[in-house]
Amino acid sequence: KAEVGSGKVKPKNLAIMCSQFAIILSSGMNIGRCVELVADQTSDKNLKKILIAVAEDVNAGNALARSFENKGGKKLPVIFYETVRAGEQAGTLEESFDTLNKYFDKQNKNKAKLVQALTYPVFVFIIAIVVVAVVMIVVIPTFKELLSSYGSTMPPATQILINTSDFFAYNWAIILIVIIAIIVAFKIWSHSPKGRM
Repeated sequence: KAEVGSGKVKPKNLAIMCSQFAIILSSGMNIGRCVELVADQTSDKNLKKILIAVAEDVNAGNALARSFENKGGKKLPVIFYETVRAGEQAGTLEESFDTLNKYFDKQNKNKAKLVQALTYPVFVFIIAIVVVAVVMIVVIPTFKELLSSYGSTMPPATQILINTSDFFAYNWAIILIVIIAIIVAFKIWSHSPKGRM
């Protein structure tokens, strides 16, 4: 049963923690003291609480993987628990933490690359939405008044554009609510098993 904080631990912090475990374990230190030292050096408050609880559990005679699973719960990934368990059973805990360090470090770097690659397109998309909104709500109504003053029949394409502008102008609150509802629904769905995949 998890007993601390909320939210999953970031891959970057997991990579640092696993690196520290691999280094300290290579010195031959016992596992309980090793967990205490890593907890002291950890800046992530959520992870620190987990490590302190794990240290107490391990010093009481429990296995490391089981302690992490009991205290970390869903805050740590399954691959972490299983790799640590395999290392314990095979007597290669130091190598297991080194493997996990490389895995989480790569995961963190890939995530950073993805964010960097998406930043510009998202920025352009937001600017495009703002420009379209300004055109629909401010510019077209001005042209509508100008064209109406001539009293002539407007071409179908122009009339469609004006009708669309009127729709945005009169229903902007509803449109905003729908957009927020879609964003919230997407966030909820993305936390489901299918959404995460």
